[in-house]
Amino acid sequence: HSAIEIDVTAGTDYFVVVDGCSRRNRVVGESGPFLLTVREGPCRQPLTIMDRLEQQNAKYRTLLHALRVTGLDDLLRRENLRTLIAPTEEAFNTLEQNQPGILADLTADPEQLRALLLYHLLDSAATSEQLIAAQTSETLDGRFIEFYNRGETIFANRLPLENVDIESDNGVIHSTDHILVPPTACPGGGADCVLGEICLRNQCM
Repeated sequence: HSAIEIDVTAGTDYFVVVDGCSRRNRVVGESGPFLLTVREGPCRQPLTIMDRLEQQNAKYRTLLHALRVTGLDDLLRRENLRTLIAPTEEAFNTLEQNQPGILADLTADPEQLRALLLYHLLDSAATSEQLIAAQTSETLDGRFIEFYNRGETIFANRLPLENVDIESDNGVIHSTDHILVPPTACPGGGADCVLGEICLRNQCM
C-alpha cells in the first residue's frame, strides 16, 4: 500500500496520475488500472484483516502461512469488506493430531488449501450479531455457514467461536479453535447425509 497526503481546495478539480505496475494484479490474474481511494482528513495507513492477524502472529501462525501460500493474503489486504472465520493454532494442531501429515499435504496442494480457506471467508463485513440474525451466510466458495447462539456462545456449524468482532478497516474477524470443514452436497436430500445431519439448502449440516 502507498499513501500520500495532499492539501486541496474545495470546489477545485484535480487530476491524479498513477504510473506503474501492481504486484497484486499479477497475483490474482487481474488487469486494469490501480484502485485509487480518496478520503477526507489526515492520511492514515489502513489496518487490514491481515494486519490484525499479524499482530497476533503466535496465535495465527499457521493460518498466516496458509493465506500467503494460497495468495489469499492479498485479498485480505484490499479495501473490499470481508468476514474471516479465523482458525487459531489450536485448531490446526488438533487437525494435525487427528490426521497426521494433513498440514504438509495441504501446503503441498495450494488449490485444496485455498478451497478450505475460502469456506472460512464471507463476502461482506458481518458482526456476530448480524451473523446470528442472518442465520446462514454464504462463503466465498459458494457454500454457506450456519450461525446461532446458545447463551453468550456463538456457533458456526455447531462449532463455537472463541473471540468475535475483531474489527479492521476492511472487515471483521471471528476466531475459532476449530477448522470448518466444507460440507457435503446433498442433491438427493437427507439420504446423502450421514446419521445426525440434515440436508439444508442442498448442503449436509
